[in-house]
Amino acid sequence: MTRDDIKKIFGEATDEQVSAVLDIHSRDIGKAKSGGEKLQSELDKLKSELETARGTISELEANKADAGKLQAQLDAYREAEEQRKAAEKAAAEKAELMERMDAVLGGRKLIHDRMRDLLADDFKAALADKANRGKSDAEIFDALTKDQGYFAPQNSAGVNMPKPGDVGKFAGIDKAGFFKLGGDDQARFKAERPEEFYRLFPQLRKE
Repeated sequence: MTRDDIKKIFGEATDEQVSAVLDIHSRDIGKAKSGGEKLQSELDKLKSELETARGTISELEANKADAGKLQAQLDAYREAEEQRKAAEKAAAEKAELMERMDAVLGGRKLIHDRMRDLLADDFKAALADKANRGKSDAEIFDALTKDQGYFAPQNSAGVNMPKPGDVGKFAGIDKAGFFKLGGDDQARFKAERPEEFYRLFPQLRKE
């Protein structure tokens, strides 16, 4: 706004009044300009903070993905370590069990080498049985194996030949019937009827 503009509006205004109006107008313009600059400064600051926030968010998202990948790798490592420890513990327990069984087995031989693992499983269960608390390993083992046909005959002649009247003795025998046989008869059954023996005990067949 100029002095002429004011004269057009207020024709009777004196020079002092015109000057006063111009001063007021100038101050208002200055205030408005100052306010605008302040607002622009604040706006620039907010834009800068927004860009910083966006960068931080992007970085966090990237780190989040990396952290998830690292966590998955860590979980896999922990699982593998737990499995290794479990296998190591199981192997140590098996070694201790076999050592205890060998100590009470003495010089007796099993009817089949692979019967050893089956007997070990039964021995382990018997050791854990509350009914056997206070008993020695030998007592538990002897009670477990008595008349069960785990052992090969110890006579020097080896397996006995069939006796008169033995024909058909083993015909149609099942697993329960096998364990009812005496040790000599069990050994004879295995020697004379290997296919039937391995049908009853397929886990003992050599690979």
